[in-house]
Amino acid sequence: MNKHFDLAIVGFGPRGLYTLEQFYLHHSQKSPEELPTTVIFEEGEELGVGKAWSVHQPAANWINIADRALEPLPARPSMRLSTIDIPEFPGYVHWLKEVMNHELSDIKDTFHERRVMGSYLTQRADSFMERLMDLDMITVISDRVVRIEREKNSYSLSTKSSSVHSAGKVMLTMGHLHTEMSEENKQFQDYAQKDGVHFSAACYSQEAMNIYAFAKAICIKGLGLSMIDVVRMILEHDAGCFEEIEGSYHLKYVTADQKPMIIPYSLDGLPSVPKPLGNHIDQYFNIPDEKKSDLFKTLKKLRDKKNTTIADLLRPIAVEMAGIYMNLENTYSSESLSHKHCINLIVEWLQDPSTAHEHILSEDLSITEYIDVTCGMAVGAVAPSLDYAVGQMWRHLQPDFYNIFSYKTAPDLLNELIQIDEQTKRYSYGPPVESMLQLLALHDAGILNLDFVSDPDVALVADGFKLTSGENSITVPAMVDAIMDSPDVSKITDPLIRDLLENQLAEQVSEKLGFQVDTDCTHKVQHARVEGLYSFSRLSKGSIYGVDAILECFNEEKIKWWI
Repeated sequence: MNKHFDLAIVGFGPRGLYTLEQFYLHHSQKSPEELPTTVIFEEGEELGVGKAWSVHQPAANWINIADRALEPLPARPSMRLSTIDIPEFPGYVHWLKEVMNHELSDIKDTFHERRVMGSYLTQRADSFMERLMDLDMITVISDRVVRIEREKNSYSLSTKSSSVHSAGKVMLTMGHLHTEMSEENKQFQDYAQKDGVHFSAACYSQEAMNIYAFAKAICIKGLGLSMIDVVRMILEHDAGCFEEIEGSYHLKYVTADQKPMIIPYSLDGLPSVPKPLGNHIDQYFNIPDEKKSDLFKTLKKLRDKKNTTIADLLRPIAVEMAGIYMNLENTYSSESLSHKHCINLIVEWLQDPSTAHEHILSEDLSITEYIDVTCGMAVGAVAPSLDYAVGQMWRHLQPDFYNIFSYKTAPDLLNELIQIDEQTKRYSYGPPVESMLQLLALHDAGILNLDFVSDPDVALVADGFKLTSGENSITVPAMVDAIMDSPDVSKITDPLIRDLLENQLAEQVSEKLGFQVDTDCTHKVQHARVEGLYSFSRLSKGSIYGVDAILECFNEEKIKWWI
C-alpha cells in the first residue's frame, strides 16, 4: 500500500479541477497545519480539460455555447495556502478579453473552437496545480482506477497497472465513458472487417479520423451536434471554403471537382435548431428577472408538494412563456391564438414535440426547408414560431432548472422532467446559425446528401452500407456513429463503474440514468449513505439534474454542501 491521502479525485476534467479548487479554497481559510493531501487519477495527458475540451482536437469542433452565455463561468478566487499566495484566475469571458483580445458583441455571438476552452482550462489547471505541487499537497497518477474497496475508515483504490492507493474520501468526477455497443453497431463493426468497408462507433476517435482522411463517401449515423463536427472534420481534407453570398445571410461552398459525399441520417430526420445570432434577437426570449423569481418560487413549492404531476410543473412555466410569445410584435403564424390556448399548447408541445399546430413549425417540411426557416428565425429575418420561441426560453431557464430540481425532486417526476429537457435540447442546445448555414451550402454544392435523413433502411451489401428511403437508395463504403452515449450507468462498460454497482458502493437512481447521490454528492445505496464516496459528474444525472454543460462543471450550488 502506498501513501495515504485525505482525498482522491478520480477523473480530472473540468469537474475534477473545480472540485480541487473548491476543496483547497475551503481549507485556505483554516490554519496551515490542517492542509490535506490529494491524489488525482487521470489517464489522459491533459489535466483539467477532459476529452471534450482537448487542445489537440481538430479546429472543426466548435463549442455550441455562445461567448455571451459563458459569462457566468466564474473566476478562481485568490487564496493563501501555507506560505504560498495563489492569485486569482479570471473567469472565461475575462480571460478571452485578456488573452485573446476578444470582446463580446451584442449583434453577433461568437462560438469558439472547443480547443479554445481547452486552452483556458489548461492554463487554469496548471496555474493552480504547480503551486499545490510546490507544497507537496497533490500527487497525480497517470493511471485508471478499476476498483474501489471500502475499508474501516478509508478507501483503497486499485489501478489498471495493479498499484493500490489509500484515501479517506473519494470523489468521482469522470466524464463520458463507453457504453455497451448496440446490436446494430456490433453488426456494422463485424461487417467492416471486409476489405474496403469501414465503420467506427466513436466519431471522435483516431479510427474515425482515419476514415475522414481517405473515404470519398461517408454515412453518418446521427443528425445532431456531433454530426456537424464530423462534417467539418471531413471537410478538413477538402480544399474548399465557405463564402458569404452578397446581399444574403446564406453561404456558398466553393471547392474543386473532387468532392466527398456525406450522407447523414437519424430516426426522426429532425435537425438541430440554431440559436439566435446575438443578444439583439435573443433578448426577446428572455423572461424578466422579477417574473423568473416568482416562477421559481412557484416551482419550488410544486417540487416539494406530494403528487405533483409533470403537467402541474409545466403549467406555470408555460404561463410565463405564453406571455412572452403573445407579446412578440410578429410570429410565424398569423392565426388567432388566445393566451389560454397558447398556455395549453406549450404544455402539450413540451410533453409531445410532434404536436402539430399553425404556430408550430411543421415537421413535414423538407429538411432543407426546415433548416432554412429556422436559420431565418435565428438571424431575425423570419418571425419565430411557438416551438422556436419556447425552445429558446427553455434554454434561458435551464441553469435555474438544474439548481431547483437537483436532489429534492421526486425521482419519477424528475425522470419526466429530464425527458422533456432531452426533447428540447434540439433547440436549447442548438448550434450557431453559421453551422446550419454551412450544411445548407454543402447541400447546394452536392456534398451533403439529405435524401436519407429520416430512418432509412440500412442493409449490408457487398460494397458497404446500402441506405434506402422510398424509391431512393445509395451505397457507401464507410460509416461513423455520431450519436453520443447517455449516462446510463447500467450500460457503461468501464470496470470501475461495474465494480461499484456489483459491490453495492453505488446504485442507479432510475432506469437509464446515473448514480443515486445525496445533496452533498454522497453515494446512496438502498437509501443508506456510503459515507466518504461521492460523485460530482454526468454519471449522477437523475439525482443531480443537468450535468453535461461546461457551466455545470463550475456550479457552486451543486458542490457547496460537499465542501
